[in-house]
Amino acid sequence: MKIKQKQRKKMSLAFSHTHPHVLGWKSYRLLRKKAMEQELSWSGLVISLSIAFFIVAGCATVLHTIEQSLNASNAPRYNQEHYLQAGALARSVFGVHAVAAATAEYKAAPVKETEYVTINTGKEITKEITFKNTGSLSWKPGVVTFETGPFLKTVSQVKTAAWKKVYEPAALPKEIKPGQSVTLSFKMKAPPLEGTIQENFQLVANAHPLTGSLVRVFVTIEKANAVSAPVPSTPVSPTPAAAPAATGATVVPQPKLCIATVDATNVSNCNTNPNENNAGNGISSNMLLSGQPTIRVGLFSTLAAQRITANTIFSVYGGNQLLASSLPAGTVVTLGYNQSNGQYSVSLPLVTQQTASPLRVVPAFGGIVTLLDYRNGQSPQDNRFRNIVEYRYTVPAKTVWLINELPLDDYIKGLAETTNASPVEFQKVMATIARTYALYHYLRGVQFGLVDASTKHSADHFHIDSVYDQVYRGYNSELRLTGLTQAVEATRGVAVTYNNQIVITPYFSNSDGRTRDWTEVWGGAAMAWLKSVLVPEDNGKTLFGHGVGLSARGALLMVNNGKGWQEVLKYFYTGTQVQKVY
Repeated sequence: MKIKQKQRKKMSLAFSHTHPHVLGWKSYRLLRKKAMEQELSWSGLVISLSIAFFIVAGCATVLHTIEQSLNASNAPRYNQEHYLQAGALARSVFGVHAVAAATAEYKAAPVKETEYVTINTGKEITKEITFKNTGSLSWKPGVVTFETGPFLKTVSQVKTAAWKKVYEPAALPKEIKPGQSVTLSFKMKAPPLEGTIQENFQLVANAHPLTGSLVRVFVTIEKANAVSAPVPSTPVSPTPAAAPAATGATVVPQPKLCIATVDATNVSNCNTNPNENNAGNGISSNMLLSGQPTIRVGLFSTLAAQRITANTIFSVYGGNQLLASSLPAGTVVTLGYNQSNGQYSVSLPLVTQQTASPLRVVPAFGGIVTLLDYRNGQSPQDNRFRNIVEYRYTVPAKTVWLINELPLDDYIKGLAETTNASPVEFQKVMATIARTYALYHYLRGVQFGLVDASTKHSADHFHIDSVYDQVYRGYNSELRLTGLTQAVEATRGVAVTYNNQIVITPYFSNSDGRTRDWTEVWGGAAMAWLKSVLVPEDNGKTLFGHGVGLSARGALLMVNNGKGWQEVLKYFYTGTQVQKVY
């Protein structure tokens, strides 16, 4: 018995060394399982990080290759845009760039937010843009870059081989500390098509635009060696005077009228005065503006959706955000506004996009935009307009305004304040006072810090109305009134000034023998250049209009009687000069 007990004890001890008791075995299994799980967790983490590293590195390499290939090749603009947009998307997805918060202290202020240049087709010019560092961080070359915009990596229509990249015209020459300014000089090359295009430039850090750095440059592209249509050196002969009567009395023929308010049928006495053929004769230079401004014209208001198309490729923006790029000419888009949620909508053939920002239809190369639902049933429909059309809801009016944004002289060409039967000298009168009137309201807006409107129309975000300020009918009118287009070119940049300042130039159809003083009609402070003057040409007529400023009928008859266009302007606007202001 003792032997057996000793054997059992030895076996028990041996088992205890090689196999723990039941409770110890369970604890061992649990600990081993946890250790294995922890080991797998760390292994998985290491593997995941390794995979993520290789994905990011691979994407960065691909993106770099794409950008290098774009800058080294002459790939079509459409393909370049899509590669660059894909690259920006990949950077966003894979976190290649820092977050927006990193650029919070980068701020900039351009000397000019809007600039204007003119380039002949296919030619290059050198452009300069100056920025001031208004933030708290220094701008270091390579960290802060100068790029196209407003959306990142936009391929410019005016890029040249001298640019660093297809979206980067130039680099910072040195570090720019807070409070310092830098002027960036770069080349711009005009595309082969004539017209006006908008190019945007901006400073960028960590793939985000610097606050306040966007600069809009309106580029007018003209045909090389273009000249204005010559004005005939020999005037159209007036109707011969009737032979003297037998009594010896001279019969003076009554001149016929050529203004818009009078039927121009069978007009025979619309001669052109040969003494002042263009804007260069007797006109002083007073460059009050650096270039031709862009005017915003309120076309009409509506709450209905509007169908719009263009005769060139065009894009649709919501504010500065690109919603639809390079749509083919003739594509119809429908613009709408929902008052309940404050959202704009753009309906394309296959998709509808929404945005909280006003919509802008931007045709390439200053193309023609057609408003398919405007002036339906009217003849002529006159629903075509040069350059940009904006669709904007205005809170005070609680309605949507369709606004045409275009260069000033293109706006003047689209006016319908006269007819083709009018002599060129009279057309010059009308072109000059219409330009001056628009400039006055534009500059009033600038004076009071309005970026997109005059003080008169500040709530609706445009400078001038197409009906009540001056009758504007757009591109169709331009095609009809070729004489006005000739007059606009002949007087390009010319305005009426008083004490070297652009002034308001009201005009009306005809007087009753005299014009009215400003205070006589509208009260308030006197306008020194708007004094009552006699208009013998209007004697016997009834006042038609407000009576202040220039009588169109009187001016026409003065031209027909041999007065030059500058002389007529100085007569009706007392003490003024006729000056080239841009």
